Order: sequence, then C-alpha cells, then structure tokens
Amino acid sequence: KAARWTYPLKEHCCGTPSIANGLVFIGDLGRLVHCVDAETGAPCWTHETRGEVWASTLAADGKVYVGTRRGEFSIFAAEREKKVLASVMLDVPVCSSATAANGTVYVATFSRLYAIGLPR
Repeated sequence: KAARWTYPLKEHCCGTPSIANGLVFIGDLGRLVHCVDAETGAPCWTHETRGEVWASTLAADGKVYVGTRRGEFSIFAAEREKKVLASVMLDVPVCSSATAANGTVYVATFSRLYAIGLPR
C-alpha cells in the first residue's frame, strides 16, 4: 500500500512524532522542529533549534514541548502558525522525551530531572 503523503526532513530523526489539532510535530538531527498538516503533509512551519533533536516532541494542553542535545527546551503553541511560547537553556543535553501529568511537564537531562508547572 502506498504512503498517503511524504514530507522531507532536513536530517534523520530519532523521536516519534506527536499529533495535536490536526498537526504533526517532529524534530530532526538537522536542528529543526517541523509542523506538518496531518491530512495533507503540507508544511505549516519549521523552527531552527540550537541543537539536534534526539527525543520525541510532546503535544499536551495545546502546546508542543521539545528538548535538544545542546540543552535547549522550547515550548510552542500547537497551531498552524509558529508561536514560540518559551525557550530556556537547561544545564546539559536533553535526549529523552518530556512527559506530562497533572499539570506538570517532566524533562530529564543527562544529570537532572526538571518538573515544570503549567499555568492553569
């Protein structure tokens, strides 16, 4: 069976895409985060990060969370137009995927576990 659509990444990716609001979010080792229409595969936006994205993106509460090997952790609006809500440099690389529960996002780096409270 043929693919429904394909979308070219800058480099290969190690993470799993996340999906929210009819959009697919994925990061790659080319230091890009991509937002793609889930139905058509049409690009909505890309964002250049300071490091390679090894982990999966997380879509939760209308936001997309992603960390990089350089320690950058960014939060985007899960929307068709790029909106960077926040970006912070953590102490060391982020290689694991963030997870969310009970209003908190958990981010593991090489040496620390961060618990980030989400505004309600």
